[in-house]
Amino acid sequence: MFFLERSGAFKSLPGAPAPFTEGNIVNARYILRQHELQDQLGLSRNAIERLVATGELKPPILLGSRSKGFLVAEVEEFLAQRAARRDASAHPERPCR
Repeated sequence: MFFLERSGAFKSLPGAPAPFTEGNIVNARYILRQHELQDQLGLSRNAIERLVATGELKPPILLGSRSKGFLVAEVEEFLAQRAARRDASAHPERPCR
C-alpha cells in the first residue's frame, strides 16, 4: 500500500512490503488500480473519468480483458502539472481558509 506525501512522491506505509521501490523512488512501471487512485487523489470515479475524457489525466492501461490501471509516473506528472498551474496563478481558484 502506498500513500502520497506532501512532496508529491508515493511512499510505502511503514511495515508494508515495498516490492516496487528502488531506493526512495517508486518504479515508473508501478500501477494504481481505480480504487487506489481514488484514495490517492481523493476524487470520485466520475471525476477521474472526466479528467481522462478532457485529456488532463492519461487514460489507464489495459491489464487484462476486464482490468485496467494507471501508471504512477503518469499520475505524478498530472499532479505536477496541477501544482505548476496553481503556482502560476496569482489568485488560486479556491484558497484554503
